[in-house]
Amino acid sequence: MRSDDLHHIKDDMTAFIEGQCQRLDSQIPLNLTKREREVLELICRGNDQPTIAEQLHIAPATVDTHRKRICEKLGVHSERDIPLAAYRAGLFSILDESVTVTNALPT
Repeated sequence: MRSDDLHHIKDDMTAFIEGQCQRLDSQIPLNLTKREREVLELICRGNDQPTIAEQLHIAPATVDTHRKRICEKLGVHSERDIPLAAYRAGLFSILDESVTVTNALPT
């Protein structure tokens, strides 16, 4: 792949992410509980509901309840939008795997 092609792909991805973030700009999340932050971090790391339930030693239905509350607090309607909203709100970093979800509000 040529350097120009890679640059074009990077520009396209950046534009896509910025566009997705713009639609979430007006959403300011409320503080999440400790358990909601744990569930959010596991969602952002790509874990499914049964895996999250197993890791946190809770019922899958409880994970679903936390997921719904996280969606409400982040102002999203779909679980697939949670990582983007969390990233945009400064609650999760996609760049540093050691970073955990914080309760920080966007600046």
